[in-house]
Amino acid sequence: MTAFNEYKEAAFTAHKMGDLVGVSRSTARRYLGYMLEAQQVRADQSYGSIGRSERYYKICQ
Repeated sequence: MTAFNEYKEAAFTAHKMGDLVGVSRSTARRYLGYMLEAQQVRADQSYGSIGRSERYYKICQ
């Protein structure tokens, strides 16, 4: 939650959040999923031209 408070306008992927707080991508994704269920963050899908879509998480205000 602290990382979101520091960067209120930013949206993060699980990979970026993991790098920022020093945990693996899967651990970050697990915590972000918990925060999503608790309605502390919201998630948006981003579809690139080719490949997998990415979920971006942003703090709810």
